[in-house]
Amino acid sequence: MNFIVNGVDVFDVLKTMGDVAPDIALEQMSKSGNHIRENQRRALKSTHTNTITREANGKTYLSRIDMAREFGARERHNKDDNPENMASFITSFTMDASLVTVVNGTHGQFRPIIRRDGKVVGVGSTVKGVSKQTHAILQKMNDGRILSDYPTRTQLSKHNIGTHYADVGNNRSIPKVSQYLVKGYKEVMDRVIKKNVKNRTINL
Repeated sequence: MNFIVNGVDVFDVLKTMGDVAPDIALEQMSKSGNHIRENQRRALKSTHTNTITREANGKTYLSRIDMAREFGARERHNKDDNPENMASFITSFTMDASLVTVVNGTHGQFRPIIRRDGKVVGVGSTVKGVSKQTHAILQKMNDGRILSDYPTRTQLSKHNIGTHYADVGNNRSIPKVSQYLVKGYKEVMDRVIKKNVKNRTINL
């Protein structure tokens, strides 16, 4: 996804920073992605509905319920499924080699690298993968589009349920992501200045 702040693609700027200080750029990119992810999740769950995703005989479908619940709620055998809401499948992941952060996309299982102050300090807990079919369901819930991987066996395909939760979450993230961009820029510039001062020679 592109994340534009004041006409500038934040992740493109951070990627450029990565040429000088990759760990600083990757740290800010990861933090930005995590912040956007959480705001998208909140935006999805802030909508309420009288239909819930259930599973019976191996098929997923939408069933009417008496009391409204969070949009994206899931049940299996009349009990909350695990995870209990589709929002849990909205993830963020940073690909170190290509200096790219993706929010609300597909990926395999991974363990995120944790960075603080531009240094690697550890590895996070395992994040389960998100399949193309699951992402297609999230896309349908966002803007009503039906991608080629959308599982047509679910009755979600019969309902116009786009809530634009991704746009809402992105917009709410702009102030904080801007702070991450500025922080990363300052840290990179400080490192460049210190490097230049260290390498400078004085002729007397």
